[in-house]
Amino acid sequence: MLKRMIDRWRARRAAVKFANMVLEAYWPSCFDIDGADIQSMGVKSGIMVEVPGGYDEVKHGESEYGAEPGDTWYVAHPGLR
Repeated sequence: MLKRMIDRWRARRAAVKFANMVLEAYWPSCFDIDGADIQSMGVKSGIMVEVPGGYDEVKHGESEYGAEPGDTWYVAHPGLR
């Protein structure tokens, strides 16, 4: 239970950091945000984490982006689920 609470706390901190990064980069000028920017900020903030072993079609479903087994793959921080 304590681990789950800590994971949630870390995820919330990461979410706040991510939101601040997005706002600093795109507001008030409101430039278009692209997926690469979101992923980069998500990883830097900790809201997205790398999957050990990389992409696995069985676990992650078919990739729309041409990922091959073992390619670097990110998911939302476990505390967000």
